[in-house]
Amino acid sequence: MKIFLDTNVFYNNWFMTNANFKYLFHFLNNEEHELIISELVIQEVENIRNRDVRSSLAEIKKSINKLKKLNLSKVEYESDTLGLKEYKLLPLLDEKVESIHVFNYENIAHKEVVNRALINKKPFAEGEKGYRDTLIWLSFLNYVSEQKITDEEIVFITENSSDFFKVNKKEVTFHNDLINDFEVNGIVAKITPYTSLFDFVNSTIDQHDHAIDRVNMEWILEEYVESEGERYLENMTNSDLSEYLEDSIFDSKVKEILEIRVDVWEGLEDPEILQTTKMEGSDIYVSYSFNLRRVTLEIDIPEVDYIANQSALHKLFIDIDVSSGVATLTTHVRPYFDVSFIYNDRKNTLADYEVSQLWLRK
Repeated sequence: MKIFLDTNVFYNNWFMTNANFKYLFHFLNNEEHELIISELVIQEVENIRNRDVRSSLAEIKKSINKLKKLNLSKVEYESDTLGLKEYKLLPLLDEKVESIHVFNYENIAHKEVVNRALINKKPFAEGEKGYRDTLIWLSFLNYVSEQKITDEEIVFITENSSDFFKVNKKEVTFHNDLINDFEVNGIVAKITPYTSLFDFVNSTIDQHDHAIDRVNMEWILEEYVESEGERYLENMTNSDLSEYLEDSIFDSKVKEILEIRVDVWEGLEDPEILQTTKMEGSDIYVSYSFNLRRVTLEIDIPEVDYIANQSALHKLFIDIDVSSGVATLTTHVRPYFDVSFIYNDRKNTLADYEVSQLWLRK
């Protein structure tokens, strides 16, 4: 799937942090879809945002000048102290989306744009309004034709429905002029119109499955589950050891575990997000499976417990070292975990790690 966003989708969402954008970016990355965007859309978004900044600065300056007349002491104001930074849309998108294609409008013939204006062919409207929309539309058609897209769906999202679409209650279709453009250009790809990002997100994206960005969260989740997995192994009880090592000796005969040390030689393997579920507020439930490759367990027990159970322990462990009243039992395992935890996408925190299943393969 390829998803096109028009200029108006970004208006008042300049940094794309609201829920609809988050779900869109998660969906794009998780499903390996592609965002397509016109070079002119990028220019328009940047221009409108910068124009609004200039307008806001002018209002501040006007208010400061009024304050100067209302105050005896000096009123100081410097726009440089406001923390405003240069705004560039494409780098912001690159941080959020794995696959982006920008198409240009350089090869669109001016004569074609003028001809459409003269006959008010959509996206032109009465009064020859729609020059930039027409450039975007023609460059979009050119992109679809050049790429020879036939069997991949393209989603076209714009809030400028009056110049692009016919809307009959909840049914949205392209204007007849634009359907004619598909036929003239030999475009057979399925191109689906939406009047807002909200409509696309709520009609198409499973908000539980795409509650997190699995691509950009990958290394964070892997680091977290591996660290918590090691901690879980280090804090196993007598009952845990008997269960996971499949031997009752720690439940029935070895009375005390002094310390467990874990050494992971080759790290995490086969990580998989099993399920994500949106919860209240910003919390997201995540279930996850993974295994740790080549793990050494060293378990310290009192020497007296070792002496009382030497024969059974030597069958269970590959090496046993006794020193200063402590017996260190060593074995190699490969732990397979099914776990769950809570991710808070507002605070960007991970918590409440819980092991639902563990298998220690020897």
